[in-house]
Amino acid sequence: MRQYDASSGGGAGAGDEPSVVVQQLRERLRETMASDTSAKAALTKSDAVILDLRSNQRQLKRQLDLLHDERAQINKELQTAKANVTNAVTNAKTNTTEAMMQS
Repeated sequence: MRQYDASSGGGAGAGDEPSVVVQQLRERLRETMASDTSAKAALTKSDAVILDLRSNQRQLKRQLDLLHDERAQINKELQTAKANVTNAVTNAKTNTTEAMMQS
């Protein structure tokens, strides 16, 4: 049976004791578990960032929708105001013309 040497990544020499091989395998297992734990922590952090970004995106979309609605309302009010000014100017001209004719 071939023995494993954690430091070299290959088989151990024929003179290695089984306890040395077991130690090497345990050390390699600890390193792998630490790396796995670190990767899981990084994944958890990135998931939290993604959730936060999605929340921010939804909030910004709602704000944008509200701004679009507000803009539409302002444009509607502007058009009404323009029509009112146009009517007032037309009425003033008519009234002035009629007043001049009566004089």
